Amino acid sequence: MLGKTLHIPNTFYRLLPNPTPYHWDKNFFSMRKLVKEYEDNIDDTGGLLQLDQHFMVLKNLAEKVYAALSDDKLSPVPGYSKKLLNVLHTTLDDCDKFLKNQQKRDLLNMVVREHIQVVMELINETPEDRDGQGDDSPTEDKSPVRHFDELSVANPEERQRIFMQIYFTTVLSQVMDRAVKSYNSRKGTYASSTMEEDVFEQGRGSPSPPTPGRLGSRSPSPSRPLRSQSSSPPPGLAHRRTQSGPQLLVPTARGTTPLSQQTQTGTEYFPGDQAHPLEVQAATIWCTLVLRMLCWLILHDFNRKDVQIPKSELRGSRLPVYFA
Repeated sequence: MLGKTLHIPNTFYRLLPNPTPYHWDKNFFSMRKLVKEYEDNIDDTGGLLQLDQHFMVLKNLAEKVYAALSDDKLSPVPGYSKKLLNVLHTTLDDCDKFLKNQQKRDLLNMVVREHIQVVMELINETPEDRDGQGDDSPTEDKSPVRHFDELSVANPEERQRIFMQIYFTTVLSQVMDRAVKSYNSRKGTYASSTMEEDVFEQGRGSPSPPTPGRLGSRSPSPSRPLRSQSSSPPPGLAHRRTQSGPQLLVPTARGTTPLSQQTQTGTEYFPGDQAHPLEVQAATIWCTLVLRMLCWLILHDFNRKDVQIPKSELRGSRLPVYFA
């Protein structure tokens, strides 16, 4: 997900040295079918990702990569067509640009951390840990699958579907929930510590001037009256209605007309919103990282025979050796 792009644009060199004692088996998964399953599953997220404008960018990128992979099968040297390599490299650059421009860097770090933890938990879980979860073995009716060990017993045609189904039904939901909770917890801890510092400074008689962007240091202006709960919302906020709850206030872009957009969940969101719910942002970051992972693995390749030789037990030994 975070591997550096080592391919040079407009070149055909894509082999990398393998730093592990294991070889990369490309026959276990079809990367072209994985990209297709990614494209299909990203549309089936219950309208969650559609709230973010980056969703259509991810969908278009996945379509371009799949089209390039399909055309590459007809090339004289599959895997080394210039069009495919350039499309993969461009897609990686687009994903990197989106990730680097993230304002909530802590949320990005939380998504990466929680993804690793969730995947490791699913890989290392035992049958005893699944008591009460039900039988989710793959069947002909494409029932939900939540465990990675199903991949080893699935037929080659179903492995790609099962893998992406696990990612989008189990991994995504857990990563999104845990990353948002960790981000809010860290943000709340920072806000509390900052407020304590301000109270301490004010108690000493030398209150610090308000600093832009500093939490807990902003005080109401004497010339601006406080708004009551029954007054109209301040600029930059608009009403959002839910089917089962009261009116809520959500931030909207200044100068834009709040045209509502009905989603499957019954909540109205406005195009041009400056801030989406953290869950949507976490899900978009995760989907970008998964697409980047697929493109990186397709763009870079390893020789099957290139594996790390186990180190000798005499490596690093200072035992003196004499040659007669």
